[in-house]
Amino acid sequence: MTGELLEHMSTWRALQQLDEVFILIPMLNNMKGNLEMNLSARLSTAANTGHLDDVRTRRLLMLGNVSALQVQALAMAFIAAIGTFTLGKLIPPLPADYSSPIVNSTVLLFHPPQEPRTWHAIPVAWSRAITKLPAGKTKSGLREFLAVLGIALSSASLASFILGSFMCGVILVCRRIHLDPDNITPPLASSLSDLLTLTLVGLLATFLTLPSLEIFRLPLVAILLAAITFSLFVFISLRNEFARPLIKSGWTPLIWAMTISSGTGLVLDKFVTRWEGFGALSVVIGGLPGSIGSVFVSRISTRLHANPLAGQEGRPWTDNEKANMWVTSSSLFFVGLPVLSSYLAFVLLAGWLKVPLSFVPIFMAGFCLNVTISLYLAHFLTHFLWGRGLDPDIYCMPVHSSLVDLSGQCLLVLAYWIASSSGADVQYKAIP
Repeated sequence: MTGELLEHMSTWRALQQLDEVFILIPMLNNMKGNLEMNLSARLSTAANTGHLDDVRTRRLLMLGNVSALQVQALAMAFIAAIGTFTLGKLIPPLPADYSSPIVNSTVLLFHPPQEPRTWHAIPVAWSRAITKLPAGKTKSGLREFLAVLGIALSSASLASFILGSFMCGVILVCRRIHLDPDNITPPLASSLSDLLTLTLVGLLATFLTLPSLEIFRLPLVAILLAAITFSLFVFISLRNEFARPLIKSGWTPLIWAMTISSGTGLVLDKFVTRWEGFGALSVVIGGLPGSIGSVFVSRISTRLHANPLAGQEGRPWTDNEKANMWVTSSSLFFVGLPVLSSYLAFVLLAGWLKVPLSFVPIFMAGFCLNVTISLYLAHFLTHFLWGRGLDPDIYCMPVHSSLVDLSGQCLLVLAYWIASSSGADVQYKAIP
């Protein structure tokens, strides 16, 4: 659903007028997914250790974590909006004389109007795709910056309130019916966060880029409300014994993750409006391997917490530990294949995805490669951080998920390029 929504949003006039939003989307999605996964990890630990059984402690824990989530989300959304707008300004517009581009990080393939059947390669670095800008495309300025900032802050705050409350309820239900939330909440938090954040971004972008954009009114109101909300929840968090430590730590991995996600946003901004099906596939090739890797991170981290000496540098893994790691990673790898196959079958039969059948095996090969990258990064980063005294439950998931998102986007571009080069009928989107 997230992929299909992104595919449709790429044609919305509001987002084409303010195309910095396409750079913002991966940054916000990654940031929100990380915050919710960290929230679920903390509350799952509290549930499994019995802290949620006491009514007073449960109330303080829930309120403190939701308050800290609002503070973290608004602060990171502010940074994301500034980074997004800066990247949008740094990427220079190119002449609007060509259409139907195929772009990768170093080469832009296009056919000039006078030679529709001839393809040329032109080196391009850090540039917008050579295409006609949609009618009404706004020039980036103060009004556009306020709109991007208002969209980022409003969507992050609303998504945090809705999904944070929902995850608290899920964990309480799991505790009540004796299920381990560690096995349920990370993928649920990641996928629902993507869908909810993307929905809010699309709706708010449409709302805040109405004619009122010209008079600053709606974006300024959104920013003012976000500032009041931030101040209120900082006050609440500092008075809560469970939230106070969260305000003072854990910012570094979120900032690193957002920096990495800016690269993902650049890739999405270039390609989501170029190739049919790119939006629907980009969410899956990054999201599903990321969820598989997050489960692996959680399992390794649990094992390290249970046996603190296991991950220390200089202590080799036993044969039994190595066998367990191999079985776990192999199982997670093969679990993803039927899920992906079911997804592809559904979207193809439903008509949501229009790609030639010859493209499917190329995409699946890229997906398998990204799952392998995800599992390797999960294993390496968890032990690397643990060996340096950093809790992987807090520091690993943000960096891991952002790297997997970026590698997934790049592999998807490579898949389209290989398919097109081999003669597959990969369709271009019509640019309004």
